[in-house]
Amino acid sequence: MNIYPFLHFFAFLVYCCLIAFILWKNPKSLFNRVFAALLACFVVWSFGSIFIHNPRSSKDTVMIFDNIGSIGWISFASFFLWFALIFTEKKKILKTRIIYPLIFILPLLLIYKEWTGFLVVDYIKQSWGWGSVWLDSIWTYLFYLYYLSFIAIGLYLILNFGRKTKEPIKKKQAKIIFFSALISLVFSTLTDVILPELNIRTIPSSLGNVITFIWASGIVYAIAKYKLMVITPAAAAENIVSTIADSLILLDREGNITTVNKATLDLSGYGKDELKEKSVEVLFREKDFKNTLLIKAIKGEIIRNYELIFKTKTGDNIPVIFSSSTMVDKAGGMAGIVCIIKDITERKLAEEELQQSYQRTKRVMDATIETMSKIVEAKDPYTAGHQQRVSQLAVAIAKELILSPDKIEGIRIASLIHDIGKIGLPTEILSKPSQLSDIEFSLIKEHSQIGYDILKSIDFSYPVANIVLQHHENIDGSGYPNGVKDNEISIEAKILRVADTVEAMSSFRPYRPAKGIDAALEEISQNRDVLYDPEVADACLKLFKEKGFKFKEGIYK
Repeated sequence: MNIYPFLHFFAFLVYCCLIAFILWKNPKSLFNRVFAALLACFVVWSFGSIFIHNPRSSKDTVMIFDNIGSIGWISFASFFLWFALIFTEKKKILKTRIIYPLIFILPLLLIYKEWTGFLVVDYIKQSWGWGSVWLDSIWTYLFYLYYLSFIAIGLYLILNFGRKTKEPIKKKQAKIIFFSALISLVFSTLTDVILPELNIRTIPSSLGNVITFIWASGIVYAIAKYKLMVITPAAAAENIVSTIADSLILLDREGNITTVNKATLDLSGYGKDELKEKSVEVLFREKDFKNTLLIKAIKGEIIRNYELIFKTKTGDNIPVIFSSSTMVDKAGGMAGIVCIIKDITERKLAEEELQQSYQRTKRVMDATIETMSKIVEAKDPYTAGHQQRVSQLAVAIAKELILSPDKIEGIRIASLIHDIGKIGLPTEILSKPSQLSDIEFSLIKEHSQIGYDILKSIDFSYPVANIVLQHHENIDGSGYPNGVKDNEISIEAKILRVADTVEAMSSFRPYRPAKGIDAALEEISQNRDVLYDPEVADACLKLFKEKGFKFKEGIYK
């Protein structure tokens, strides 16, 4: 049984599947399309060989299908050379218009000569099919010259590229493609050219399309194993870089610029050729940029959102955020460094305007709080300066407890106006020189609730109204106005409770003389963990006994 027609038919199907696979991977890639075209040559070649290796085919049929197959077996050397030029990144050569006529005019002429009988002139029937008889003419030798020279140039390009490239993954790819191509081309040349010329026909000629399985398998292996057709940094540069709004710079292993996008050129004022192969240091103001960032990037460290000053061609300084990461190929080699530069000029201006706006707002708020504090003092002149002194101590306790800046600021504001509710009480009760009656004291207790009602609609950005509401609550639930206890009371209100008690006991009141600091501290110490939060009480006692805290005159800021 003659298996050769089936062998060529199998080759035909496999090459068709490989073309579908390659185009499915990335149909827009020139590399993929050229490789698919190379495989298409093998498809046409295999298709013609199905009939050539069938002994039952007539000579006329063989001649027709050999001519069809010649499109593949003549032109594949040109497509291999094109494939090699793309793989070895010969961009300048490929951009030269004359290269394509040089590659494809000769095979087109040879295909024409084959169809007009100037290459294969006859066919001899063998047990395995039909063998071809070549014409001893200049066209035959021209075909051999074209075939061998194009193949040799392609193999040389791949071999030389593999030796010179510094990328480990490229070396592996080149090695696989070179040796798989060399082995298949040597054996196919033997079966399809040398043996027929020597008139040795014990084995079938035209087995080259089957032997090229070795070559195709090598390239497919390189695709599957080393991701030959994924987007590499070099391929990505032209497509991705140009679409990114931020400045993007690709560096080589030494930190020299290889590619920049349009955003970088617009930001820097440089032309593309002016930056190429220059150190990226040329774009940054910092003198120690190399030691602080560039060396880290070269070592493979990821840098995120580092604020720098970008230097333009004209010497202007632009605030930017610098981020970088290393591109590492699958073989472990470093392919390069990607740097992203984001212009934050507008953000800096907005931040500056927002600091300034905050300061203006803070000044207005402080003035408003001071005015509110003075209103309370005007209503209750005997407690003048009380709120300011309470604020001093409350803020000091908050800092001793290492509270957040937001909580400390909330405590400062709340303490300065914690008695605002007294403006709703009768003056005669506030300034009464004798002990208050139960009814009068019950009215005094309402000042926390009145203060809350006054402040609750004001947006302080801090829970000022709630702090004022709770500043007479005790952790055992015996306080007022709501009798809440322990965890129901905010830490700010607990601090204000202690500071208010210490200042009130140590100061003069219309109905009693000042009891002094020692008595006030004794009260805090005795009722620690009963009326007052123990942590807050301990911080207060430490301020006075160990750190020498003293009240100062004036508003505490």
